[in-house]
Amino acid sequence: MRLEPGWAVKTLEHFLYNYYNELRIVHDMKRDIIESSPAQFTEIGGNGVSHSNNPTELKGIKLATNQEIIRKEKWLRVVKDLVEDMKVIDKREGKKYVGLIQKKYFDELGENQVCEELNIERTTYFKWKKDILRHGLMLATALGLIKYEELRKAS
Repeated sequence: MRLEPGWAVKTLEHFLYNYYNELRIVHDMKRDIIESSPAQFTEIGGNGVSHSNNPTELKGIKLATNQEIIRKEKWLRVVKDLVEDMKVIDKREGKKYVGLIQKKYFDELGENQVCEELNIERTTYFKWKKDILRHGLMLATALGLIKYEELRKAS
């Protein structure tokens, strides 16, 4: 059985493979906003137009409303929480989920190497990988990255 939605599985795997690079990208995006000279921010609300000339406030607004930063930070949180959850499961059930995450995604070893280093069969490798990704999809759903209905349709 294939995990769905496919776009979410691909996105999760992207953030697993590129976790440290994505952390750096988010850091750089935030730094660029903080170090930039902000243009005047105009907000149109129910009572007209509001202008702010406070550079710190403007940068804070840009940081808090940048959708790309928000999206990336949520996916990075999924990866961080996923690793933490897998540590608990490893300890409780005697599995090596964190080892698989480390070797497959962070070290980018091939499946044969991962199996050899973890001393597991290929069937175990694929089962554990699926368990890890399924758990990550549930975390992403909880953070609103995947619509619940999309995840349910895939089941």
